[in-house]
Amino acid sequence: MWKDELPKNCPPKKAFEKETEVYRILSEETPSVEDFRNYCYLNPENERYKELCKAYALSFFNSKENALNAIQRSSNLQGKFIGEYKLNKSHGVCELNSRNGHYSVWFYDSWKFEDFSPTQVIKIDGDR
Repeated sequence: MWKDELPKNCPPKKAFEKETEVYRILSEETPSVEDFRNYCYLNPENERYKELCKAYALSFFNSKENALNAIQRSSNLQGKFIGEYKLNKSHGVCELNSRNGHYSVWFYDSWKFEDFSPTQVIKIDGDR
C-alpha cells in the first residue's frame, strides 16, 4: 500500500487524502528522483529515523511563501527552486502543520515520480 515499509502506526490516523496545490523545494530546475527522497533513504545510518514516521514522508508546503520561509529559517535546506505540484487523492495521505504550512506526505506504492510533474518551477532569488 505504501512506497516504503513504514513503522507501526504510520502514517498517523489523522493523515488524510487531499486534492490541493503543494510546493516542494528542489535542487535543480528540472526535478529529479533525488529531489523526492525521504530522510530515511538519505540517512540510512540514522537509527532514530527508522522509527520516526515523519522521516518516511516527503515535505511540501501549502504556498510558495511558506516554502521560501522554510528555506530562510533553515541552514539545512539548500534548494534553488520551488516546484508547484498538484497533489491528488490517489497519490497518498498527508498531514498539515497549520503553523508553518508544512505538509508531510506519505505516498502510496502506486505513486510514480515519472507521473508527478510540476505545473511550474520558480527560481529562488539568491539573496536568502
